[in-house]
Amino acid sequence: MILKMTLGPMLEAVLLKVGMPQKALAAETRLSKSTINNYVHGTSVKPNEAVDIARSLEDSQFSMELGNMMLGLIKAFDGGAFYHDVRGIHAFDQLEEAEEKRVYEAGQIELIMNTPHPTQEQRAQLKRYLLEKLDSTVMDVTLLAAGAEQFGLTIMDLFEERMGEYEQKCYMRKEQS
Repeated sequence: MILKMTLGPMLEAVLLKVGMPQKALAAETRLSKSTINNYVHGTSVKPNEAVDIARSLEDSQFSMELGNMMLGLIKAFDGGAFYHDVRGIHAFDQLEEAEEKRVYEAGQIELIMNTPHPTQEQRAQLKRYLLEKLDSTVMDVTLLAAGAEQFGLTIMDLFEERMGEYEQKCYMRKEQS
């Protein structure tokens, strides 16, 4: 099965955000300008070309959006609940981390995770915690993207810089890098 997806307004917005004309993206990806123009106007894009486009644009938010569309991966928050700059996101990150910690402690999550046969109530408490953990994690990813962007980097730039340390600590296998 070939995945069909459209980038349309999302691609147009990121081109404006990063200040890259369609012609430059076409040259960078070795696609024709008409192909890029078609993608901006809603033509389905091939997954490998979407990846090439994301790499060329070097925008964490766009890359996460594609990862979510293609693979169901976590993406950053993009709604209007807070200012999308490092300070605004940091304030909400602190809020989400405090809520995660509160639910963890109140729900005795460590005890539940060490219970071989949890009750339905314990399972429900664990799920509440995992949902809070997800909120905190997505806010962390959002903060990483905004912080990296402030310095002209992407999350992948940061990840690549850390890869050697991850391998040294055996967090990642060397052959995966």
